[in-house]
Amino acid sequence: MTRRRVREVRCGAGPRRTWEGTDRQCRGRVLERLRALSEDAALPAEQLVAGWPDPAQAQRCLTSLEADGLLQPAGAGRYRLPG
Repeated sequence: MTRRRVREVRCGAGPRRTWEGTDRQCRGRVLERLRALSEDAALPAEQLVAGWPDPAQAQRCLTSLEADGLLQPAGAGRYRLPG
């Protein structure tokens, strides 16, 4: 077996995880909604995760974005981008 073939076999091993429904997708959607606003605007958490099918996952993503410094609380359950 050639080196190239071995590399292809190794890369293809294991189950593939889809993008749909992942925490990454949820976090990306939240940030996308905030980037669409004016610079200092904030949105309520309910609007940031509106339409997301798993409320527990949506809350987990908001919490992790805040912990990572990518989301800032703006009072009264609202969030904005830092800065």
